[in-house]
Amino acid sequence: MKFQSLESLRGIAAIMVVLFHCPFVVSGQNTLISNGSLFVDFFFVLSGFVICFAYFERIQAGLPFREFAFLRLGRLFPLHAVLILAWLFYQTTGSSASVPGTDGASFLINLFFLNSYGLEDALYWNYPSWSISAELFAYLTFFLAVTLLRHALSTPVALIISAAAYGLLLIDNPSTIQRSYDLGFLRCLAGFFLGVGVYQLHSRLRFIWATPGTLSEATALLGILALISFPDPAASLELLTILAFSVCVFLFARSDGQIARLLCTEVPAFLGRISYSVYLTHALVFMVVTDVAVQMIGIPSAIIPPPAGQLRLFYITDHALALNAFAILLTLVISATTFRLIEDPCRRLSKALIRPRAPQPARKPAPAQP
Repeated sequence: MKFQSLESLRGIAAIMVVLFHCPFVVSGQNTLISNGSLFVDFFFVLSGFVICFAYFERIQAGLPFREFAFLRLGRLFPLHAVLILAWLFYQTTGSSASVPGTDGASFLINLFFLNSYGLEDALYWNYPSWSISAELFAYLTFFLAVTLLRHALSTPVALIISAAAYGLLLIDNPSTIQRSYDLGFLRCLAGFFLGVGVYQLHSRLRFIWATPGTLSEATALLGILALISFPDPAASLELLTILAFSVCVFLFARSDGQIARLLCTEVPAFLGRISYSVYLTHALVFMVVTDVAVQMIGIPSAIIPPPAGQLRLFYITDHALALNAFAILLTLVISATTFRLIEDPCRRLSKALIRPRAPQPARKPAPAQP
């Protein structure tokens, strides 16, 4: 990835989502972690930025949709398919009552990335995959927008699309934009086109605007932490946080301050590389660890409402820190393995299969026989 500091930030955002999903607590989650689901919107904004960078000119130049779709599915589907089959295997061989989603229709909805369109009444199977389903919808919309609008897909147009999607979410539910199985595709579309607008602005200002430094980087990150740390966030605060995400993406795409340099070091870069694997594997790891811990220790459970208002099941224990740390470490080990064995090879294969063949030199005519 050209923007290394942004990829590292994606890895950190994935860790924040993992912390949000940690099942063990002593009494409850702190506010920063309990609002961690908002970091999914950082993924959406960053995805719009990166996809616009990678594909905008290629689509304008005539990249066929089948190749665009094949590249994106080659990046996303193989690991998703392996993990949902792992869920199915665990459910049919060693599952406990905590395993959600038991019918074939739900399995197919989740397998084929249809789990962000309101077809179900909750998140089932590998529940983080709803956002991948939503991203595929955003990719399709982006391809159509570039094909139809071409150079007219500027920052103002992208922001209009984003605002329209957020508006539809707020009309449906004015209290929050944090949707997943229920209109999650609109949430992604809004953040994605916000990222498209940020990239268009970045590409026009990169030669005429001073490069941000460490102070700008620190201000952006501290602003995000402050916004996410508010208890009981309203929709207006959620939107302000997403706006802060977009400012952060814009700054770090251009910055060379101390924080950006730190993000380009080995550990943050590694987290960025495996962030997709971390995002997709952690739910299954948490479920298995929870089942084992409950059976071995007999940890009691409790329903605790987070700030967004959706009830969640937690397991209360004085060993919460150790159990969560073990589950996260196991997630990182498994994610590094799935990245090396599944995600990266499939991404490379999909690129190789559609890479244009080099033109063959024309054969010279054979000399005439005397």
